[in-house]
Amino acid sequence: MMDKTGLFIFIPSFSKNQLAALQYLNWLAKYENYHFLQVGTEGVNHVLENGVPRSTTRPAGDPWFQNSDKNIDMTMPLNGVEMGSQDLNAKVIALSYGGVPADDIVNAYNISVKDARAAVVHQVTTTVNQYTQTLQDKADALIAQAIRCSPADFERIWEAGYKDWLASGAQEVLNERKSLWP
Repeated sequence: MMDKTGLFIFIPSFSKNQLAALQYLNWLAKYENYHFLQVGTEGVNHVLENGVPRSTTRPAGDPWFQNSDKNIDMTMPLNGVEMGSQDLNAKVIALSYGGVPADDIVNAYNISVKDARAAVVHQVTTTVNQYTQTLQDKADALIAQAIRCSPADFERIWEAGYKDWLASGAQEVLNERKSLWP
C-alpha cells in the first residue's frame, strides 16, 4: 500500500533544474538503468552464483565503488532490490546476509511478500478514532506547506505545523500508545 505522497520523492518548487530532476526519475524508471545501478558490471561489482548476482566489495575511492549494497541510496524509487522477479529478489537479498543460510532468508522473504500476517492490533480507547481525521488533515496540510515553502521558511513552518499537530490530539494519542505498549 502506498501513502498518498508515495515514497516522499518530489521535486521542490525552488529546485534550480526541475526538468532535469524529472528526467532523472524517468531515466531511473527504466529496467536497464536501475538494474545497472543495482548490480553494476559482472566481475567488477558482482559475481554470479548460480545465476544470482552477489555483490563484491570495492575500496572507497574506486570508480566502481557502490555507496550501499545494490546502490539502494541511488535507486530510492524502487524501495529496495528489484531484479525482475520475486524469486530472484529473494535470492539476491539472501546472498547479502553473511553467515545466515540462504534458504532461511529466501523463506522469510517469501513469507513477508505472500503469506505474512499483520501484527496483533491492540484495542485502544477512542482517542485515536476521535482525532484520526483531524490529524490526517493536519499532516497532509503540513507536508504540502513544507514542500511548497521556500528553504528559508522550512524550519519555521515545520516546527509550527508539528507543534499544532501535537496540540490537535497527536500528543494525546502518543501518550495513550506509550501507556499501552511500554
